[in-house]
Amino acid sequence: ALGLEPPILERAGSVFDRRRDKRSGDYKQPLEDHPHTTVIKPHEYEDAHAVAATIRNHPLVAPMLSKGRGEVVLTWDDPETELPCKARIDWLNAAIIDLKTIGTTNERQVNARIAQNLWHGQLAQYARGAYENGLGRLPA
Repeated sequence: ALGLEPPILERAGSVFDRRRDKRSGDYKQPLEDHPHTTVIKPHEYEDAHAVAATIRNHPLVAPMLSKGRGEVVLTWDDPETELPCKARIDWLNAAIIDLKTIGTTNERQVNARIAQNLWHGQLAQYARGAYENGLGRLPA
C-alpha cells in the first residue's frame, strides 16, 4: 500500500544507501534513530513513488481510489472456528481493493499468478472481515 499512499512511505521508511548488514554500525544507526521504520534503499524509495504515480494516473484505477482510505486493518473472530482473524486491506471504499505487483499484463500469466498465490482466497477473507465488522457485503 506504499504505492497507494506515499505519505505512509515517508513515515514508515528510512532510506539507507549502503549494504544492509545488522552487524554494521552504519546500519544500526538508522534503526536506532528510527526504530519503527523499514530501512529501504534509494532505488526502492524511488520505485515506490513511481508506482504511486502510475496507480494514481491509471484511467481505471484512479477513480476507484478517489474516495476511501488505505491500509485498513480489520480484526474479528471467525464465527465457525472462533479463531482470531486479521486483514489489512490496501484500499477500502464501496469495494475492497487489493493491488499486486506481478510484472506482466498477459491474461494467462496473471490468472496463473492469482491461482498460484491464492489471492482469490485472500480477497474472500477480506470480504468476510468486512462483513464481520459490520461493513456489509462488499465486492472484492
